[in-house]
Amino acid sequence: MTKQLRTILRHTTAVLAAILALVACSGGNLRQPIDIKGLTDHNGQPIGVLPAGVGVAPGLAAPRSHAHDAASQVVELGPIFDAGPTLVVFYRGGWCPFCQVQIRSLLAAHEELKQRGVQTVVISVDPPAEGQKKTLVMAEPMRVLYDPDLTAHTAFGVVHQADEAEVRTLRDKGVAVDGTLPGDRRFAVPAVFLVQQGHVTWAHAEPQYRNPPIFDDLRPVLEAAGLRAK
Repeated sequence: MTKQLRTILRHTTAVLAAILALVACSGGNLRQPIDIKGLTDHNGQPIGVLPAGVGVAPGLAAPRSHAHDAASQVVELGPIFDAGPTLVVFYRGGWCPFCQVQIRSLLAAHEELKQRGVQTVVISVDPPAEGQKKTLVMAEPMRVLYDPDLTAHTAFGVVHQADEAEVRTLRDKGVAVDGTLPGDRRFAVPAVFLVQQGHVTWAHAEPQYRNPPIFDDLRPVLEAAGLRAK
């Protein structure tokens, strides 16, 4: 065996050992993320971005957490993920006009999402209004859930803590932070996760909250993930 060949084999062994160690440390929870470069939203802003310390990174297992439906029944996320590709959307609340635009775009894409075989789960800390409880229990392929104790928010790493200045701004806009939101003034960093085979394959979080991706922004992501309309 030549010296050059021994060097190549040594380097190859080292690389394989590093990969195996990484998989072992993750509990076998790695999956190849979707590699999309240069994707932007309808405003020309980059998407597929997670700020430091926010969200579950692509390639990792999606947290098998839970939230609640409009009837306050616990809904486990794990079985939903097991059933097929899922868009998990965290939004600030029904009081957020930017989130409303995003949610309406997903509702309008109902048939296309169905044709692509994609479920949609939208989660907020904001409880549904009394008049919504019958209409929002289930609207396939969308599930509207609320997370009063921020269990799912925490598991996905998208909890936002409003400071005093933000609380004052929200109050000035008529949002009763201490009434409709938890007493500690926490709610979601707007975020979207694509979950496939129990793993996050693409993710985006929007800490500035004004520009969460609408469905037209997400269509190229679904295409890249092989989730094409049938």
